[in-house]
Amino acid sequence: MAVVVSQAQSQSFHPQMDATHTFSLGAFYQDTDTSVYAAADGMPGADIDLNDLGVTEDDTSWLVDYSYRLGENWMFSVGAYIFDVDGTRAISKDIDFNGVEFPVGSTVDTTFKVDTYIADVMYRVYGSERAEIFIGGGIHILDISTELATNSFIGDNTGSSSRSNEDLLAPLPNLRMQAFFAITPKWAVSGTLGWLSVDYDDYEGSFSYLRARTSYRITDRLDIGVGYQLIDIDFTNNRSSGEAGLDAEFNGPSLRMSYSF
Repeated sequence: MAVVVSQAQSQSFHPQMDATHTFSLGAFYQDTDTSVYAAADGMPGADIDLNDLGVTEDDTSWLVDYSYRLGENWMFSVGAYIFDVDGTRAISKDIDFNGVEFPVGSTVDTTFKVDTYIADVMYRVYGSERAEIFIGGGIHILDISTELATNSFIGDNTGSSSRSNEDLLAPLPNLRMQAFFAITPKWAVSGTLGWLSVDYDDYEGSFSYLRARTSYRITDRLDIGVGYQLIDIDFTNNRSSGEAGLDAEFNGPSLRMSYSF
């Protein structure tokens, strides 16, 4: 008598827990409260509320990220988050930005960008049939750009112009925790908490964020989800040529689509 033994590969309750590669695209509709500061060495400076310069208080930001699962317990991820707004307004008081004076009554064009690049390595500290928790860390690179510009006119001709910009590129370490729970084989909830506090060289400040999301698996490989994001940035760069800083809060809903295999 012959005995035939078949062995099926075990699968998790939710397909995401078996995925090696995950690619995601998404958008956040952000409500913002942002002030910037830039003073040349020896010059006075003051916090500038970007809303006072006509910069919109809400706009859409974008994300793209990728995660790679190495075995059961290790995960590597990289991502980019893009935020870009602008505005125009006649100012009601004198502004000094990075040593350039913008007098009261000037119409100032403002451009503000915050691009965040993230790379993390995480380890699974808890796992079950439906849930898992990862903890790890890595690096955030904040690429912050602020530009103020104004033109004055004599008749139809440009009389004088002023322009000032401040660019900050800050590589900062961060801690991160990520949790996932499958309610059904198609419906899941997840959350990510990140935090850093830094005081080294010319950099000082903190960066924290919280993202919560619920997603529905359309197919074994494709899911779509909605969520909410909170970000708080308080950052100062003290350099030999002066000082620059950013104090910003971002919050709002998100839409995200992921493909995994």
